Amino acid sequence: MGHNIEVRDGKHQFAYVGEDTWHGLGKRVPAGLSPDQFLKECGLDWRVEKRPGYTTNRKGEMIPTGKSALVRDIDDAVLDDGLTGGWQPFQNEDWFDIFHEFVERGELEMHSGGSLKGGRSVFGLAKSKEGFELFNGRDVYESYWLFHNPHMKGYSGNARHTSTRVVCDNTLQEALSGSSVAAIAIWHNQKFDPEIIAEMIRREHQRNVELKAKAEFLISKRYAKEDIVDYFKAVFDLEDAKPNKDGSERVVPTMQKLLKAVDEQPGAELGEGSYYQLFNAATYAVDHVIGKTSESRLANSWFGNGTNTKNKALSFALDMAG
Repeated sequence: MGHNIEVRDGKHQFAYVGEDTWHGLGKRVPAGLSPDQFLKECGLDWRVEKRPGYTTNRKGEMIPTGKSALVRDIDDAVLDDGLTGGWQPFQNEDWFDIFHEFVERGELEMHSGGSLKGGRSVFGLAKSKEGFELFNGRDVYESYWLFHNPHMKGYSGNARHTSTRVVCDNTLQEALSGSSVAAIAIWHNQKFDPEIIAEMIRREHQRNVELKAKAEFLISKRYAKEDIVDYFKAVFDLEDAKPNKDGSERVVPTMQKLLKAVDEQPGAELGEGSYYQLFNAATYAVDHVIGKTSESRLANSWFGNGTNTKNKALSFALDMAG
């Protein structure tokens, strides 16, 4: 299935708070649940363990391969194999535990979580109380902390801050200092240390204050018409046009979509003609325009190159506006 949400015992292993999701799947749960309660509602209250791998020789004898398989305890599902001795699994409950102190203090609220790709990719999302408004409340930004716990070799566990512009429901990953982002990756040959992630969350309380100041700066700066193409070329590494056989030029399809997004993005009238409008057109395009499917765009936005593109979108907007 395109959404990649795991189905186990006929149920989608996904839970969320608030409005129905774009795919209409999973279980809506009440707000205010503890991380432990949310873990169970998402269907993620299971553990993984390494089990030694074997092969059979000609005599039918079991011979250890020296590598292991990653097995889920509730159904003996093999999530990955060929694991070496230094690879260590991270448990779902350990990631959810990170949110405990912040939920108890009322700083975060559990928002969504689930299992993708048959349990090989697990995520959780907590909403922060630190948001802000622009244009007298017509444009609202919400703040979240996201973790990704892949039960697969070759992938790191990671936690990061992400924001959503509610007016168009697109996720943007802001760069606050050069190309930096509040994110931590923990590889499976490292010790899992939840305190490092918790400290990052504590340290980043000023992120939305800084983002608001940058948004207000972009609102105050107007772009010239000829700047639009240059901006998108820089952010998306694009050519604006390609030659036809007859020598004429045609605008590349991605550029066409981006140019349309400037005026057609939800909330385009907010900050119209400003670099704020261009910046939001770029982040909106990453989440809703560029890519084959909605779920591929979401995965790219959270875990893929979409994050880097959004960093560039803010960086170039600030540079060009300045």
